[in-house]
Amino acid sequence: MLNITSEKLNRIENRLIVFVKSGQYQNLDLFVPALPCDEENLNEVKIYLIGFNALLKKTAEYSKVPLSDIDFLSAKIISKINDLDYTADFSGILKEICISYCELVGKLSDFKYSTPVSRAIIKINSNLSDDLSLHTLAKFNNISAAHFSSLFKKETGVTLTEYVNSKRIDFSKQLLSTSDLKIKDISEMCGIKDVNYFIKLFKKYENATPKEYRESLL
Repeated sequence: MLNITSEKLNRIENRLIVFVKSGQYQNLDLFVPALPCDEENLNEVKIYLIGFNALLKKTAEYSKVPLSDIDFLSAKIISKINDLDYTADFSGILKEICISYCELVGKLSDFKYSTPVSRAIIKINSNLSDDLSLHTLAKFNNISAAHFSSLFKKETGVTLTEYVNSKRIDFSKQLLSTSDLKIKDISEMCGIKDVNYFIKLFKKYENATPKEYRESLL
């Protein structure tokens, strides 16, 4: 049998779903459980992985990823699981499944945007802990900062800073509600090194500090 209680497994799954929903996968190692396997429980572990794949598949569907892309990835994962033997690194496989769905969701973009804006949104959705400053993303697109800033605001209706901050706060809310990570750690995972600034920014968006927000969910 899997050496994890159903309650703990449920908490782990909820946390991993947060990463898939947001398309983020940096620091995923903090949440991936050990899945020891031998000849006796091989089928049980495979069944669990297939069920977990179905869970993330449904999560990706809710994130409005095209069904054709989801079905293709799911079939590929199931085929790989079926071919595994008990010597495989099952924790590594679990992480790989999560990253695959994270990347699928993270690359989702609205093609009504121009190429520079679409590329920036994909980069933002893929890793919020990256340097997502105006100059960095403008350089990433090989255009001037002024032109990129104007283009982003014109097409999305918000400034780049507002867009990035809202994404970071949304991700932090999911981490606050599904984990017991320290506020400082959550701040860093969201790409904000200064925890005091993170608290100030969070309160601006949510009218409550991260601690107050977490306590309100209990």
